[in-house]
Amino acid sequence: MKDWNFSKLFGILPISLILLFGLIYYLATLHIRLALVTEFALLSSLILIWFKLFDRLLTHP
Repeated sequence: MKDWNFSKLFGILPISLILLFGLIYYLATLHIRLALVTEFALLSSLILIWFKLFDRLLTHP
């Protein structure tokens, strides 16, 4: 149960921060395409980090 709470927090917190930063970036630039490209780049890098981290957690107990 403790691991589930950690993984839930690890999944929700970064996504909410990225969405918040994307909204702030859009409001600062008022350029939706640039904000979407930036947010897509942040999300894809976060997904790659998740795969790397969970691969280490699952293969090295």
